[in-house]
Amino acid sequence: MNKSFMGGARRRLSFFGLGRGTLYRAIQREELRGCKPNSWKYLVKISEVEEWIMSKQIEIGDEKTN
Repeated sequence: MNKSFMGGARRRLSFFGLGRGTLYRAIQREELRGCKPNSWKYLVKISEVEEWIMSKQIEIGDEKTN
C-alpha cells in the first residue's frame, strides 16, 4: 500500500492542525487535488498538503513592542 496518500481526514489532519472542513474547502477551491475512489472519502497526497500549508505562510515584519 502506498502511504503517500492520506485517508481518514479526521485522524490524520490533526497532525497538521487542520480540520476536515479546511481540507474539503481547499479541494473545492482547487487549492488541493483530491481523489474520491468511493462516494464518501477523499484521498490526498501528504506531500501536496505539506506544500499547500507552506504556500499559506505569511511573513511577519518587525513588530514594535511597548
